[in-house]
Amino acid sequence: MALARALGSVTLVVLARGLEPQEFATYLVVATAAILAIPVADGGFFALVFRQAARADYALFALSRTADRIRTPIWMLLVGVPAILAAFGVSYAALLSIALAGAIAHAQSESMLAELQAKEMYREAAAMRILAGATGAAGAAVVTAISPTAASAVLGFTVARVVPVFVYRLRFRQPEQHQRARINLSYRNALPFGATALVTVAYVRSDVLLLASFGAPAAVVGGYGATYSLLLALQLIPSAILTAAYPRISAVGSADAPSLVAATTAVTVAASAVGCAACLLFTEQALGMFGSLYAEQADTLRPLIAAAMVIALGQVLIASLQARDGERYALRVVGAAFVVNVALNVTLIPKLGVTGAIVATLAAESVVVVAAARYLQLVRRIDVRGATVVMIAAPWLALISPPAVATTAIIAAASAYYVLVRRLSARSVYDVAVERPADT
Repeated sequence: MALARALGSVTLVVLARGLEPQEFATYLVVATAAILAIPVADGGFFALVFRQAARADYALFALSRTADRIRTPIWMLLVGVPAILAAFGVSYAALLSIALAGAIAHAQSESMLAELQAKEMYREAAAMRILAGATGAAGAAVVTAISPTAASAVLGFTVARVVPVFVYRLRFRQPEQHQRARINLSYRNALPFGATALVTVAYVRSDVLLLASFGAPAAVVGGYGATYSLLLALQLIPSAILTAAYPRISAVGSADAPSLVAATTAVTVAASAVGCAACLLFTEQALGMFGSLYAEQADTLRPLIAAAMVIALGQVLIASLQARDGERYALRVVGAAFVVNVALNVTLIPKLGVTGAIVATLAAESVVVVAAARYLQLVRRIDVRGATVVMIAAPWLALISPPAVATTAIIAAASAYYVLVRRLSARSVYDVAVERPADT
C-alpha cells in the first residue's frame, strides 16, 4: 500500500518538473476540484461497504456492484453538467468534465478496494493501487515529454483512475454467487459517511483553491500543492496501518475495541513522526524533487509539514469513530473543522498568504483530534485525551522555532504519546498489523 501511494507522489513530482508553473497551477486547481467531487461520486459507500464487508460474508464485489447501480444517476449529473457548460464556452468546464470522469472511476475503484481489504486480500488491493499509481506516473512522463499542458495532465489524471477499474472487473469477472447475508446498501445509510468524507476533503483541499482565488502567484499555489503532496506521502505507513486495523476495529467486541484503537493510534503516531522529522530537517531537499522554484519556498512551507502527525492521528480517530458506529458524531467533528478552516483561510490568506493557510490547516486538524478524542473517551471508554494535548502542541512550534527545535519537539511528543497511550493497550505493534480479532 505504501508503494502504491508513493507512486501518486511521483506523478506530481514529474508534472511539477515538466510543466510550466502556470500550467502546473491550472492542473492543481482542476485536479483539486475533481478530488473535492470524489466524496460526492462515492456517496459514502466506501466506508459503508468496508464496514459491512468486514462484518458479514458477501461474494467478492457484490457490494461494490450494488453501490455502483445506486450511484449511477449522481455520476451522470457530475459529468453531464460541466459538459453542457463546456458547450456554452465556460472556461475550464471541459477539463473539469474529464477530471470528474476520473473522480467517478476513483469512487468505483475505492468500493472495490474496500471489499478486498475487508476480506484481507491485501496483495490484490495493493496491486490495484500500484496499477493506478504506475499508470499515473507513466502518463505524467508521457504528458511532459509530448504535450506538457494542463489539459494533457488532466487527461492522464482520468486515465490513471479508469485503468484499474477496467482491469479488475476483467480479472475478477465471475457469475453472481449465493449471498450469505442480505445486501443492505442505500444512500440513507451511506449519507453520514459521504458527508464526512466530503467535508473532510473540502477543508483539507480548499487551501489550494482559496490561495488561487485570492490571487496568489502560480508559483506559490504550485509550491503549496507540492508541499501538500509531500504531506500526503508522509501518510504512507500510517495509512497502511489503518487499512490493516480498520476491519479489526469494526469487528472486535466492545471489550477489545479500546485496546486496539489505542494501539493503532500509538503505532500511527510513531510511524508518522519519523518521516515528519526527516522532512522538517531537509525540507529544501524534499521540495527540490518538485523543482528549484518550489525548493526556494522551503522556509515558508516547512510548518505545513509539521502537521503530518496531527493529520495521521486525526484520520485514525475519525476512522475509529466510524468503525464503532459513531459516524454521525464524526460528521459533526469534521463539520466544525471545516468551519474553522474556511473562516481562518478567508481571514488570514489576504493578510499572511501561505502562512495563513498553514495556520488554518493546523487549527482545523487540532479541532478534529480534540473532538474525536473527547467522544471516544465519553462514549467508547477510549481515553487518549492527555496524550493528544501533547501531540497538538508540537506542530505549532514549527511556526515560531527553527527546524531543529521543531523536530526535537515532534520526536518528543510522538515518544510521549506512544508511552502514554500504550499503557491503555495490551496489544503489541505486531498484534495491530497481523493478529486477527476475536469473533464476536
